[in-house]
Amino acid sequence: MPSALGLLLDLSEGEEREAIIGTDALNDWTSRFVVQLAAPHAQRLAMERDGRTEHVLVDGESGSWAALYEEGGRWIVRQDGPSALWDADHDPAKGTYSVGDRLPMKGHPKISRADVAAFIHKAVHGSDKIHRSPVISD
Repeated sequence: MPSALGLLLDLSEGEEREAIIGTDALNDWTSRFVVQLAAPHAQRLAMERDGRTEHVLVDGESGSWAALYEEGGRWIVRQDGPSALWDADHDPAKGTYSVGDRLPMKGHPKISRADVAAFIHKAVHGSDKIHRSPVISD
């Protein structure tokens, strides 16, 4: 059963590692839009904890969460739950996908979240996809 947002999370649990990107990426509306597509039920909050500001994403429907903080110029993420809410792929976008108005579909395309996010970010900030319906495939 999904956890309710009213339940307290133990932010000490979960895997901790260096994050690929920090929460400063969420200052851009395009990035917030992409995050909302990937985790539509996630809520964002900031809290003071252990003498630092931790930025927390909580998905009350799945029970997943991610807490990020900056330390020595690096972003550290700690997350737990059924799905990773922050940089789940652990790898940057590879850019090995194809984009076009019409593409032959082959097999079962598998495109990483990072590549989809990179494509959406590039498309929103560019002008070549305006009034078009691009197809993305591996």
